[in-house]
Amino acid sequence: MEIRDEIKTFVMAGHETTSSWNYYLALYAVAIHPDVQDRLFEEICKHLSTDSDIFLEQVEKMEYFNACWYHDPRERSHGNFA
Repeated sequence: MEIRDEIKTFVMAGHETTSSWNYYLALYAVAIHPDVQDRLFEEICKHLSTDSDIFLEQVEKMEYFNACWYHDPRERSHGNFA
């Protein structure tokens, strides 16, 4: 039982670290490309209002945002940093 608990902890810790790293890299990629940042900002403002919650349906309609979000992990695989 103890070994199984240790394995779960190890796997989840690795997953959380990897997820955090992906978010950092995606934000960094946007930060170093002002043209992408401007286009993302325009699209987000177009689909979201400031006085409402964000819903998945709204995010799914943002084509450029989704293209950037799904492209970044392919651009920067973890193998490059190992």
